[in-house]
Amino acid sequence: GMGDIVGLVTRANLLQVLNEEDGHLRDVLSRTVAQVMTTPVVTVAPVTDVRLIARVMLEYHLPALPVVDPATGVLEGLVSRSDLLRCVVTEPPLTLWA
Repeated sequence: GMGDIVGLVTRANLLQVLNEEDGHLRDVLSRTVAQVMTTPVVTVAPVTDVRLIARVMLEYHLPALPVVDPATGVLEGLVSRSDLLRCVVTEPPLTLWA
């Protein structure tokens, strides 16, 4: 439907279209977002436990996950690896190893 998340473009996706030689960018292949994006996109709900998010990111090698309201399908945000690390270092009671 309208506003649905159809894909995610990661750094890894972009690296596939860069033509480098001797550390210098020669050119960028002509591609559309649709041609390079990762799809389908794994999304999480705002109430998802961060430990599950960490597992999904590791399993699917994702740098971030879109946060979507399950009732409306509206994109509410993006949770990144940095966000998870911040969570670990700022909240000592949180145990990721359970």
